[in-house]
Amino acid sequence: ARAFEAAGEAQAAGEVYRALIRDEPGDAEAVLGLSRLLLTSDNAEAHDMAVAVLRPLVRMKPDDRRARLALVGALERKGDTPAAREVLSEALEESPRDVQLRIALAAMLASDNTSDQLEAAVRELGVAAKVAREDGDEQAGTWCEREAQRLSSAGERN
Repeated sequence: ARAFEAAGEAQAAGEVYRALIRDEPGDAEAVLGLSRLLLTSDNAEAHDMAVAVLRPLVRMKPDDRRARLALVGALERKGDTPAAREVLSEALEESPRDVQLRIALAAMLASDNTSDQLEAAVRELGVAAKVAREDGDEQAGTWCEREAQRLSSAGERN
């Protein structure tokens, strides 16, 4: 499937991913691959289908961060930001020290571009920076702090 994708043969890649998913519904690579293809489309039906294939994977593999983040992205692409936020909030309840999830939430909050949401995003990035440093990831901590500063500056300009 990846070879077809790399060659620009999206339809053939999609058929292979679908066959893999029929054989093994919990095949995360196949589900993520198919959803990636579906989300490159401008077709709303394709976005609905991406959500439909990702939801069962998230239920089967709730600890798979990639699946959760893909579902969040698919829901956002579909225009269902409240559902995307809910999926992200549930993931953070289960994994409060997951820096990538916190960064995704901050990005979602910042995309609203209101002063309250920008402040919430800055706070979320502050928590992410703290957690990253506590976990020994200085680079992620620094990135989160810089992004928080950038958002703070953007909020001051608004």
